[in-house]
Amino acid sequence: MESDTKGASSQFASDKSSVEYESQAELYHEPKVSNLRFALVFFGLILGFFMAALDQTIVITALGQISSEFNASNDIGWVGSSYLLTMSGFQPMYGIFSDILGHKTVYLIAISIFLLGSVLCGLSSSMFMLIMSRAVQGIGGAGLITVVLIIVTDVVSIRDRAKYQGVLGVALGTATVAGPLIGGAFADANLWRWSFYMNVFIGLAAIIIIAFFFQHDMYKNHREPSTLPMKSQLRQVDYGSLLLLMPGAICVLVALQTGGEELSWTSPLVLTLFGVGALALVCFVLSEIFLIKHNPVLPRRMVTCRTTMAVFLAQFAGSASDYAIMYFVPLHYQMVRGDTGVQSALELLPFFLAAVTAGLVSGILISKTGYYRIYLWSGCCFVVIGASLLQMSTVDSNVIHQYVYLAIMGLGVGLCKQSFIIAGQAAVPDKDLSLATSHGQFFRILGGAVGISISATIFRYNIARGLDGLMKKYHMHLSLKNINMIKNLPRPIRIQVQTVAVEAIDRIYLFAAISAGVALIAVVFIKHFDLWKPEHEETEEIDRKQNGHYSSD
Repeated sequence: MESDTKGASSQFASDKSSVEYESQAELYHEPKVSNLRFALVFFGLILGFFMAALDQTIVITALGQISSEFNASNDIGWVGSSYLLTMSGFQPMYGIFSDILGHKTVYLIAISIFLLGSVLCGLSSSMFMLIMSRAVQGIGGAGLITVVLIIVTDVVSIRDRAKYQGVLGVALGTATVAGPLIGGAFADANLWRWSFYMNVFIGLAAIIIIAFFFQHDMYKNHREPSTLPMKSQLRQVDYGSLLLLMPGAICVLVALQTGGEELSWTSPLVLTLFGVGALALVCFVLSEIFLIKHNPVLPRRMVTCRTTMAVFLAQFAGSASDYAIMYFVPLHYQMVRGDTGVQSALELLPFFLAAVTAGLVSGILISKTGYYRIYLWSGCCFVVIGASLLQMSTVDSNVIHQYVYLAIMGLGVGLCKQSFIIAGQAAVPDKDLSLATSHGQFFRILGGAVGISISATIFRYNIARGLDGLMKKYHMHLSLKNINMIKNLPRPIRIQVQTVAVEAIDRIYLFAAISAGVALIAVVFIKHFDLWKPEHEETEEIDRKQNGHYSSD
């Protein structure tokens, strides 16, 4: 009787907080699929996921050769940015259409678009064509990342997801490290186009595996099927909101990319992009909350769910911190130690090895125990500590110490990455799993793009201020547009220029620590949901306990 009273009061509290999420008992149903077939399908999913992650970094060490071939160094930054822009903007779309057209169909469409973009990149005859082709790749890449996570959500019970997402984390970490190495190897052999052509072979293998072996009987989380024909479902899609969200996000990201580098922050174009993007995003949020009653892109019940919004904020802030470190640590070593692009990429190994190990271990432990918030808390704390230690770096800092600090950060990132996904999915019913996953990835990539832009602005400002003082002191012109010039400077001046560079990058590490701190604050508002339920429990009992536990945290 007492437990029933507590459950009722908890349910009342849930209603009072405007949270409308329902029973999640269906998350624990187990279909029977052979281990070999499951492993084969999961491998096919990993191939697509790996390709999309690989192409985020594979061009980094090939940019020099690409710019030389096309004689267009001023536009070289867009080779990477165009991919991230469309990858971010198209994330929410895949979450919606995967539920209507089917995950398998949308995955195959996404990988086909990605392969088309890859072929066009390899055939590019100008910088403009390459940038546009990278944008096509990004459209497909958005689906590969999002739909793979959605499929894993549907073929694996919630208590086991962390384990399999840990494997995806290994693929992500491997791709991030391997990207610059593979791209650099192709560039050194004057074969940079094969950085894109190689995707065709990987992608075709993934298509064959998924097309023939991934069938509907693999789904563990059977959602309530719609009784409407597919055409009717497609007509009910909230296209107006998508046309506000996607261009709005892209406008803001383009403004962040161009502002302070190609154009002044106060230039009419940058201000217009910010204004249009912000207006579109505000209109999107207002329309979702007050106007759209059926099939919204961002359901009101999701906006009013404290845990869901806290997860989105934490993913955004945490990703801003991660990307700032990944992009500027290699630059640190290139400037201070004279590393090549490939060598500087290897300097990130402590970060990625720690992240991969922590991701695997935490995934297994989450699957065993059902507890995940401890990894969110501890992970964010490790990132704050690691970034804070890194921001005390000097020109003469012990490189072993820096590797340890990077490993601490990587440990934190590994603990958090799939735990954020699990926390977001655990807070919603089956009908919102695709939306929760796609929006989470949208905020993750958006946070990364914003983090890179803010870090670049911090770097440019501090470099300009530091070099201006040195130029006045030595009455000579100094520029870091070509960082290779540092090693040719007289030693006294070289040390001072390196000091300026390190101090500028230290400010970026401080920004990373602050961003991780914001993520830590957001984690405080994430509720815990019990992932571990004995399989013999009755559905009604699971339903009652789940609803009560939801609001009692």
